[in-house]
Amino acid sequence: MTEKKRFENTYKDRQTYEIVIPGLTDIIHIKPRYQFNDEELEELKKPHSERDYSKFTKEGLEELERRREIAKRISKSPIPEWGKKLQRIINWIDDVEDVISTATTALEVVTVAVPSVAAVTAPLIAAGELASSVADLFNAAASLPLGPMGAKRAAGHLMDAALGRFKGLYKLTKNIERVREIAKLAEQSGFKAALKALHTKREWIGKFLEAAQVSDEFLGVGLCLGPVMGLLSDAFYGIVRKIEGKEVKIKVPWWSKEATSKALE
Repeated sequence: MTEKKRFENTYKDRQTYEIVIPGLTDIIHIKPRYQFNDEELEELKKPHSERDYSKFTKEGLEELERRREIAKRISKSPIPEWGKKLQRIINWIDDVEDVISTATTALEVVTVAVPSVAAVTAPLIAAGELASSVADLFNAAASLPLGPMGAKRAAGHLMDAALGRFKGLYKLTKNIERVREIAKLAEQSGFKAALKALHTKREWIGKFLEAAQVSDEFLGVGLCLGPVMGLLSDAFYGIVRKIEGKEVKIKVPWWSKEATSKALE
């Protein structure tokens, strides 16, 4: 391949917008991703030109290639650099909010199982709900400039705040009382009745999804919704690019294809 042809291919690749279809293994992680060993980590500290890739295992090279493709896709994102930095902050706060929410739910279950601890857990649960709501509202407001998905999310949460459904400071005392009432119900009617009174089925599903995301964050096993949200964002910007007359292609990552093939064997 001539230098001119290589440059043309590189330029075309940079101009082509990709809509990436995530595989099931990108969303549901039943085992942790490959972790680089000490020797590989030492090589990764070196500049690209000085790395000895013969020291990498087959799995290490595949993981490195996967990360490179993701980084390449992020670099082609239409979101400006300030937007990418803001998105990283939002993602971090979202992870913290998931942890707080999951811990709060765990305390609720403990309170229902052992009602006598309500005096201690009720204030903690109420404080956790407040912190979770504040983080959620902040993220919603920060998401406004980040395209259609951010605007949609912000609109919903800010509307909740405007209608008074935001669990703010004024509800802190009421939430403490609610937990204590649930604890009394657990003593009188049992564990199952108290769980039903605590949250609706829909809310419990949401709690389960949050817990699965926290598990994925810390253990590498669980649920990752990032690729799904990325697909929705890619689809919107892909339509815009198509209207502008630019090339758009749909792509399934190679690691998703390999995982699917192995699952079907």
